[in-house]
Formats: sequence, structure tokens, C-alpha cells
Amino acid sequence: MTEDAQMKIRLPRVLKERIEAAATAANRSWNGEIVQRLEASFQGQVTGLPPTPLHQLEEELADLQEKFGKVMSELQAVRGQVGEIDTRTQHLLPGRKKG
Repeated sequence: MTEDAQMKIRLPRVLKERIEAAATAANRSWNGEIVQRLEASFQGQVTGLPPTPLHQLEEELADLQEKFGKVMSELQAVRGQVGEIDTRTQHLLPGRKKG
């Protein structure tokens, strides 16, 4: 039978309250919640979320940057069209003469 080690720790009250709430939500003891979170941290995982490989995040970032570039190009085209319409319709405004 494996013997569990015991230790006494100090932690901020707010963190203790968060651990208590998380343990209750997960239907675990406080100790079980702390052990689960520590084990996950050593595995490089965030509790409750699947691990996301860095290359996947880099691909998503590149995709978003490409989409952003397209949106900016479209915005520039629309600005050009608005400028052209503005130029063509200046004579229609009150007090303006045909140029």
C-alpha cells in the first residue's frame, strides 16, 4: 500500500476559497482538487482544457492575420469608392457649384 505524504502549506485566503469552489463544482475533496491541479500542471495541461500544441496556435494566428489583411484591403477599397462618390456628388450639396 502506498503511503501519501502530508504537508502543511500557507496560501492566500482568496486562493483557498477558489480551491474550495472548484472542488465543490468537480465533486472532489479539497485535497483531490489540489492534487489533480498539481498533476495537470506537471503534465503541461490547464485544468479542464485539453492541451493545445503550439504549432496549432501558430497556424490559427497566421490564419487570423491573413483574414485581417483581407478585411483591411476590402476596407481600403470601400474608402476609395466612398471618396469617388463624394467627389462625384459634391455639386449636389447646397451652396456648391458645378466644377
